[in-house]
Amino acid sequence: MTIDLNRLPKTTEKIFNSLREGSFITNNNPEISVRNLYHDCDRNFEYLLAYFQVLGYELVQGDGYFIFNVTLDDTTYLDRISRIETLLRLVDLFRGTLGTFEVGQEFSPSELELGIKNNISYEGQIRKIQGVKKDNPLDEQCKSVFSKLKEYGIIVLSDTRHSKYKVLSSYNYLIDFFETIKKINISEELEGEE
Repeated sequence: MTIDLNRLPKTTEKIFNSLREGSFITNNNPEISVRNLYHDCDRNFEYLLAYFQVLGYELVQGDGYFIFNVTLDDTTYLDRISRIETLLRLVDLFRGTLGTFEVGQEFSPSELELGIKNNISYEGQIRKIQGVKKDNPLDEQCKSVFSKLKEYGIIVLSDTRHSKYKVLSSYNYLIDFFETIKKINISEELEGEE
């Protein structure tokens, strides 16, 4: 397959470096530079897909996000599963304490802290999340949870003055992942009934 390098956007290197690190490129990131990368990916998807495949990467387009799909070795695979488990716990914590967790919504660590104080059963749950220090005060634990979600590319700081974080379109990746798991489980249950 011949790739016309003239058809690639000027931002191809930035796109590659961002996605190679495991980051998402989303359409609702507050940073204009990230949104511009998203639009470059969207407008040039077929060319970028072909180019990155030659390099051993699959460019995946989701609902408002782009990410690389790569073949993983066993250690990396186990790390990825651990990460997904942590993300499941984080989303469950947010939904349980704040009632919702959706793309575009904004939350602050203090709102999470208040939600946990109003439903004390979640205080034990936050301490089970990998990377949250059990001995820290609740407000520090909540900040740690937000740092974890930011590190995973699910949220971004959108208002520094009020410490508000916005849920990015990359969250749709998790929703897609969870739906795939559900379908697999249903399929296995149906096969077991036969």
